[in-house]
Amino acid sequence: MVDITNEKPLARIGNAFILSILLSERVKELRHGAKPLVETNTRNPTEIAMQEIVAGRIGFNLPEKEA
Repeated sequence: MVDITNEKPLARIGNAFILSILLSERVKELRHGAKPLVETNTRNPTEIAMQEIVAGRIGFNLPEKEA
């Protein structure tokens, strides 16, 4: 079961809103057949996505602001 109180993913991403979007998008990818980016014993896509984020295998880039 995913521990949603675990602060490691939030500390890695820094923003709970971005974390939730990143997590939901990765879960969709995993459910549609994407291969996990970490070695894991679970088949739960949410747990896999969280492990990937904690391991630093999943990230994001914000677009730069135009002047």
